[in-house]
Amino acid sequence: MKYFQSIRTQLLLAITLTLFIFLLISMGGAYFFQKTALTEESITKITEISEIIRAGLRRQMFTHNTELTQPLVDEISIFKNVADVSIINNVGIVKFSQDHSQLGKKFFKEQGECRQCHRGAAAPKDLTLKTRNSHGVSVLRNVTHIYNENACFSCHPADQKILGLIFVDYSTTDTDALISETLLRVFLTAVAAFIVLSLVVFYITNHLIYNPITLLIDGTREIIKGNYKKQINYQGNREFTALANSFNDMSIGIVRHNNAVKSKAFELSVLYAIVKRISETIYLEELKIIIIKLLLDVLDCDRCIVITPTKEANSFEMIAEDKEARPVKAILGYPVSETSELIVTEKRILDPFNRWVSKELTMPELSGDVVSANIPLAIHDLQLGLIIAVRNANTPFDDEGFRLLSVVREHLAVALENARLYTMAITDELTGLFTIRHFKAQMEFQRSRFIRYGQKYSLLMMDIDKFKMVNDTHGHPAGNALLKEIAAAIRECLRDVDIPCRYGGEEFAVILPETDEGGALNVAERIRGNIECRTTDPGNGAQIKVTISIGVASCPESGSEVRDILLAADEALYRAKETGRNKVVLG
Repeated sequence: MKYFQSIRTQLLLAITLTLFIFLLISMGGAYFFQKTALTEESITKITEISEIIRAGLRRQMFTHNTELTQPLVDEISIFKNVADVSIINNVGIVKFSQDHSQLGKKFFKEQGECRQCHRGAAAPKDLTLKTRNSHGVSVLRNVTHIYNENACFSCHPADQKILGLIFVDYSTTDTDALISETLLRVFLTAVAAFIVLSLVVFYITNHLIYNPITLLIDGTREIIKGNYKKQINYQGNREFTALANSFNDMSIGIVRHNNAVKSKAFELSVLYAIVKRISETIYLEELKIIIIKLLLDVLDCDRCIVITPTKEANSFEMIAEDKEARPVKAILGYPVSETSELIVTEKRILDPFNRWVSKELTMPELSGDVVSANIPLAIHDLQLGLIIAVRNANTPFDDEGFRLLSVVREHLAVALENARLYTMAITDELTGLFTIRHFKAQMEFQRSRFIRYGQKYSLLMMDIDKFKMVNDTHGHPAGNALLKEIAAAIRECLRDVDIPCRYGGEEFAVILPETDEGGALNVAERIRGNIECRTTDPGNGAQIKVTISIGVASCPESGSEVRDILLAADEALYRAKETGRNKVVLG
């Protein structure tokens, strides 16, 4: 049943059936025409023979010389296919006949062979009909009436209209044979024509209809399989060519929309990854590192540079890193000189940096070689940072990559602003170290990490020796300058993960994650020595040298609770003060 559901099968059946009916009608009409023509030809011949006999008989009757009638009838046999000639009088008796055995035979109207003419009361007219003679041969029988004329009234009564009949039987054997041969030829011609036309129809149907439809079906199946780039190469009739072109346009449209969906999905996944990553921290320094890693990993950059303002005027911090993890960290002044050693290394910084600081660069842009993208970060008129993303010359930025950077820009700006505000909230304005509030939060965080993961940490509590004397002697501005110098000296001795805080007044605290007692003592001693050999110039020409006392406590040696660690470090600091200052004491 599936085969008959095919459009090709249905078309072939419909066209073949139509063709068969057409050939049947055409060949039948040709056969009927040929048969009629042959029959008409035979009727014409037999009618001519009957007229010849009637004319001869009329002449003999006028001359009263009827003894020549029988020889005339016998001579008629010279005509081809004349099977019999008989002349009967008005009472049905055969007077003359080629078949002498029929002479004297009487025909009655009621006989079967006479009923074909004598069916009604009216006298029948001359006619020719097909019948069989006494020998069973198929013949055309022409019946011609012999009418009474004025010349005949001397022998026949005037009221007698018909004097007799002339029967001429014309054999249809040759005609039937010719008709049969014609029928056979017509049939063979019809069969041959049907076969040839069927093959032509099959070829045309396949070539013009089935093959294009098959191409379209195969193309649709490829689309279903996911091969959206499938194209149909068809050049033929206008309708299927238009359909193939429409299919190709549809395929191109699907590819375009599919690419748009993929691009949007990729964009959303990148945005999700970025938002997820930048939401992992609120600390500005950590956030800048995360931004660099994101651009290197997610956006396939080869090098990334992040520049952010510092608290100092015309001072900017730059962090640069590439895929080989070679970080560069530096402080830039404005304007940057082309002869700067850093600019020689980071050649792509000079122009965008100077234009960004002067507020000429406010929108994302690509370099002329589309290898680097300059992305300024700002909220309203507040400049938050400048990102310079660099790709390999073989894989420069395309429109999609640059557009994605432009979209990410807003999220990064918001994250930087949040981190900046949080950093301001947890940073001591004078020293740049963390506030005591942040210190307390980080101590609780380190305690939770120890309880959960068993990670040790240590605490340094520090106090500047004789700091009150500095204020009394040189004034509070000098004291503030000294505090800033001490904070810088402490920071120089620490790792990025360490947490330096201003505990209050001239007191400082440093949290050392994942550091045991030995490591903490080494750091403390390094800080003490760095401060001891340092001289501070408060700006009034004085040279101030101070020392610092440090108390050290570690978890879990000094306890596991925050208060225990604080108490142990504070007691150690007190002992350092009591035993001579400028020393490190373990609690």
